[in-house]
Amino acid sequence: MYKLANYTVIFIFSIYWSITLVFISPNNYINISLLEYSYIFETFFYQKWAFFSPPPSSNDRLYYVFVNKVTKEERVFEVIEPITKLKSQKAPFNTEEDILDYVLSNTVNTIRDEIVNINEIIIMPTAQANAGTIFRQS
Repeated sequence: MYKLANYTVIFIFSIYWSITLVFISPNNYINISLLEYSYIFETFFYQKWAFFSPPPSSNDRLYYVFVNKVTKEERVFEVIEPITKLKSQKAPFNTEEDILDYVLSNTVNTIRDEIVNINEIIIMPTAQANAGTIFRQS
């Protein structure tokens, strides 16, 4: 009876991991042919693999520039770095700093993404137009 239980557990374990590997593998014939059944797998055996991925690396900065209107003196303050230092100093009781970092970092990321989108909208038609004129001249 003990051997039967062991073999059953090993069988279920191996089937589970085989199915998991099929559904998380890059697109291939087997994965694509079973795509219609993926909702069943995701319903019962959903896995979030982000836990195993390395943390994203970024070097975003947010600066506040204050200008004295009388003396024309400028003072520049970097905002995210002090919050990051406070987060590491106060860990694991850094809820306030964590929320501040989350809000500011997401704001910076959103602004950066929008700038990239605007540049693509402006630059791409210009580049395509220039490419067209270059080919017409040849």
